[in-house]
Amino acid sequence: MRFKGKKSFLIVVYPILLTGCINLKNVRDYTTCSKTTIANFEQLDYSFNQHCTDRCIFTAAEKNTISRERDCDCSVYIKADSVTFVLYNAINTYYGALGSLAADDLTTYTIAPLEKVLTEQLIPISGKRIEVTADQVSSYSKIATILIRASTGAYRKKKIKQFIEEGNAPVKVLIDAFQNILSQSLSGVMNFKKERLYIFYNEIILDSTSSLYERRKAIQEFYQQADEINNKQRQLEALSLSLKKVAEGHDKLSKSKMSVKELVEILTPISSDIKVLIAEFNKLKNS
Repeated sequence: MRFKGKKSFLIVVYPILLTGCINLKNVRDYTTCSKTTIANFEQLDYSFNQHCTDRCIFTAAEKNTISRERDCDCSVYIKADSVTFVLYNAINTYYGALGSLAADDLTTYTIAPLEKVLTEQLIPISGKRIEVTADQVSSYSKIATILIRASTGAYRKKKIKQFIEEGNAPVKVLIDAFQNILSQSLSGVMNFKKERLYIFYNEIILDSTSSLYERRKAIQEFYQQADEINNKQRQLEALSLSLKKVAEGHDKLSKSKMSVKELVEILTPISSDIKVLIAEFNKLKNS
């Protein structure tokens, strides 16, 4: 009889344990896809500071001047890169914490102190200004607090839904801000580079002193460089779309009841879409 009692107990408890495991597995799969696509930001190989350097070179070429050191103030562009990386790091760290909590792995999560990295400001970038709003600053602060609580064990696996619910609004604000910088501001300055390249090479083609070889070489170089920029912009587009999916998945996850059926229905198609966009990004990067 004692054996039967234990057997009955296992029959009742085992599905509950299995259900919890499946729940967390779906969360981990979604988190893994999200972290992979977020980390593609580091594979872009272009920045606002690089754009500033390109501007300096174009200006010097147009003026036919050269100096031992580039006389170019890139402080605004360096600030734009700093804000972009701060947003990226906060989002990436948050998803790292979410993945670790789903795996019941207690780790320390920290992001830079708020006052040193993110303050309300306008950063003018070639007509595509970057605006750091009070909402973004507040959201960053909330994410920092959530990460501290995750580090101290205030959130555990059984409280993962609470972690997701509290993080949903602020992480969405940060993802939106990060996405807009990439898809509008950074992609926008690439349009500037294409236009300057066109003007530069067109002058060579129209110059009567240019040889036939120089003209043909200019045409070839222009299209090669324009294609590289277009490819980079398509990478930004793929990354931007995948960030939208990441935010969409988190929002739906925060409103779910965390049941197995519901999580499968919510996260499986979103994770699949993110994987497709990751593949598209990698294809563009390697082309």
